[in-house]
Amino acid sequence: MNSKDMTIAVLSTTSVVLLVGLLVVNVLPTPAFGSGMTATAGKYVVTVGVGSANNEEYVYIADTSSDRIGVYRFIGGRIELSAGIDLAEFTTNKNNASSQTRPTSRSSRGRRP
Repeated sequence: MNSKDMTIAVLSTTSVVLLVGLLVVNVLPTPAFGSGMTATAGKYVVTVGVGSANNEEYVYIADTSSDRIGVYRFIGGRIELSAGIDLAEFTTNKNNASSQTRPTSRSSRGRRP
């Protein structure tokens, strides 16, 4: 085998390997999901998630200064506001519940909880 035949064999093998690699990449595409990715900028926290139906993707934007969360949905190339949540309502209810008086129990007479 001379050098010309060896060069043709190496180039042919290389082209077959590259062709197989190209076919694998293009035939079996896997979508890139950024689920669980979170970024913080100033008083804003942004995170993303994936819905279970219709390939929906969600972006959650929390404004920590006003205690509000906006939920945006990406579907079919469109962006729409899915929900707006006021977190102040939850913290107010939690504080009211903890400030309520609790009934007193009888003495445990030395028993420990």
